[in-house]
Amino acid sequence: MNLKNDNNVDDTREGGWPELMIRYRWLVILMTLVVVFAASIGATRLTTLMDYRAFFSPQNPELQAFETHQQTYTKPDGYVILVKPQSGDVFQPETLRAIEEITEKSWLLPFAKRVDSLTNYQYTYGEDDDLIVEDMFENAASWDAARILERKQIALIDPLLVNRAVMSKGDAAAVNIMINLPGEDRTELPTSYHAAQALRDQIKADYPGLDVHLSGMSGLNYAFATEAPKAMGTLLPVMFLIIIVLSTLFLCSIRATGVMMLVCSPSATMRQTC
Repeated sequence: MNLKNDNNVDDTREGGWPELMIRYRWLVILMTLVVVFAASIGATRLTTLMDYRAFFSPQNPELQAFETHQQTYTKPDGYVILVKPQSGDVFQPETLRAIEEITEKSWLLPFAKRVDSLTNYQYTYGEDDDLIVEDMFENAASWDAARILERKQIALIDPLLVNRAVMSKGDAAAVNIMINLPGEDRTELPTSYHAAQALRDQIKADYPGLDVHLSGMSGLNYAFATEAPKAMGTLLPVMFLIIIVLSTLFLCSIRATGVMMLVCSPSATMRQTC
């Protein structure tokens, strides 16, 4: 029995792949780069979803219950345009005119289905044998101070208005805009938000004495979708910098750190595109 020949055969079998990789190392490196590049092409198709339903499967019981609730009642999607006069009193002709304008133009926003505000709140009162229903404030810019004061006193004690359409101190008012996104196109929310944003900017330009802000559930959803990529542009470089610094300290070798980053970066790229 030739032990020397048997050992040579075993050594050849055990070292086959490593020897081939070392012998054709440049080809292996080239093929690896090609595979990583091919996997990275899919990164161009990555998008940020603006719908929280993307985090749940269609069979999720909580999501199904939530959608049933929305179909039965209504969706909470919408915007709030907050109007805060620098004078500290919304019951001024100029401020009321601005709120009326916001209310009227909000109906024209894409996918808007309901608009509620201090001015279009349905005020009901009796006169002789008649029951009169009208907007709380209509063409209030032409009203005298006494009439505005009368409606102000009524508005500030109405539980359906206080802290909903107007603050209890009367120093700020809100226009609530409900929208109904069909969910058929990813551009629905951006289109709606940009229109609401344009309305806010127009009011701010036309009424310099007012502070006008845009908020609401739909505004929050849009902010998450647009600000997350911007944040990643800052957080990712900082994250890699921290990894490089700590790895260099722990490994005590810049070369070893470089090799580690060469291995981790392609792996992370392929993971994101899978």
